[in-house]
Amino acid sequence: MWDKFCSSMLNIKQQFVVKDFIIIILVLFAIVSPLLAGNVYYQDDYHRLVSGNVSYWINNGRPLATWLTWFINFTTMVSDTSPLSLLLGILGLAASLVISFCRLTKPGNGFTILMSLAIMLSPFISQSMLYAYDAMGILLSIGLAFLASMLYFPQRINHFIISFILFLAALCLYQTAVNYGFINILLIGMLAITQRHDTRKGLQHAAIALAALLLALLVYKLIVVPLCVTDPFNQTRSVMVPVSAAGIGMVGHNVTQSLAVLLEAFPGYSLLPVGGIFVAGACACYKTGFSWLINKKAAISDYLAASLSFIAPCLVLLTISGFLLLLKDAEFAPRVMGAFSAALVFNFLMARQAFPKLKIMLNFFLVMYLLFTATFMMATFRALVNQSNFDQAMVISMSHDLAQVGSENISQVAIIGKSPQSPDISPAIKHYPLLKEIIYPSIEEGFDFRYYALMNRAMAFYPFAIITPEIKAYIPTHIISAGCLYHFYMDGKTAIFNFQAPDCKMSRKFL
Repeated sequence: MWDKFCSSMLNIKQQFVVKDFIIIILVLFAIVSPLLAGNVYYQDDYHRLVSGNVSYWINNGRPLATWLTWFINFTTMVSDTSPLSLLLGILGLAASLVISFCRLTKPGNGFTILMSLAIMLSPFISQSMLYAYDAMGILLSIGLAFLASMLYFPQRINHFIISFILFLAALCLYQTAVNYGFINILLIGMLAITQRHDTRKGLQHAAIALAALLLALLVYKLIVVPLCVTDPFNQTRSVMVPVSAAGIGMVGHNVTQSLAVLLEAFPGYSLLPVGGIFVAGACACYKTGFSWLINKKAAISDYLAASLSFIAPCLVLLTISGFLLLLKDAEFAPRVMGAFSAALVFNFLMARQAFPKLKIMLNFFLVMYLLFTATFMMATFRALVNQSNFDQAMVISMSHDLAQVGSENISQVAIIGKSPQSPDISPAIKHYPLLKEIIYPSIEEGFDFRYYALMNRAMAFYPFAIITPEIKAYIPTHIISAGCLYHFYMDGKTAIFNFQAPDCKMSRKFL
């Protein structure tokens, strides 16, 4: 009878898990619908599109992303199968989150759906979803980090081994996924300290997961990085700050820069629900810390629990950027700040646990955040569609201008300045400042990678010229094409597209 009862409960839970999974998938598919039907590509996608090569991810320290893509395509020459990468990434991440959050709540109460959406709907994760080729690896890495940190196994050795393998796999897919793992481990430990129920079990879980994560980082650093990260560009990007006073200043600058990116994501009143959740979560941690200190028979373990509670809010904020803060030339693109959503969930759960009377208000804040983020993500996806259409038309125009001169009269192409943004994304850029960090110019001075991918796709096979002071100072006697996009002229056999020359302003009389 007991076996039948357990089996029955398991089936009920499985039914709720499947139901939650389906709801999450439907919501995500609705939000990413512009990408599913838009036939658009983002930045590096153009290079993958014309070359069919994803082996460069290995040089980025992401060998598993390359191998997984090869496996799905049954060849090392990758075809354009978009939006398959995005769909597989969303499915894998949604399944991982539902399984992970089932540990924190009863099945069927909608809480799993809310927490999973809080992770998947984020201004920062939206950039990762734009990539037609990279999306799967990035999203799956987040899912693996959640499974590695949240799953619990009674046998410690099995728990450690499985967590280690999952963390190492996450690192080999996309390195910043470990930031989610650190925050989740801290969440498990803090919930155990706050509840004072099965505290030992919760802290043991957190300790095993942390040990597995640290070992995975060590193996990745000592084995994977030396074998994979071999090109000068990526080696330069991975240089750490010096251990000196100057290094401390660099870390401080990185912290300031990362916080500026976080604040840029929430303009105007949209910051209120986010700030409310973070403040409530910090207060919850401080409340927990004081509750351990006022114990008259406080032991050393009580003081350790209090200390962890006091520093937890700061640790969570720093872990959003993680090891990027220690890099000499750190780049805080939105896609590497995705752990913000894990930090939001941390503060939300801590606040709900410490302040039960504020649950309704906290739920309201979270729903407002989700509504804002869903709107932001759809605006981002639509902006990419519009910008992509604009860029393709611009490149066709450039190819046509080059054809007028004739390939025999052109030895190289020079780009001065950068291509403009599509006029129809201007309202979104003004409303969402973070979009400026997501929607880049497609053609830009000094960026040969973007140039070759786009121009080769338009069958304009001309070498990319290195800009010299002489090219910039050259004053043409004859301009072949003068429009609002660029001025096109020749300097000997160098074809020059000057995006700085046009001075066109949109008429606002119709507004």
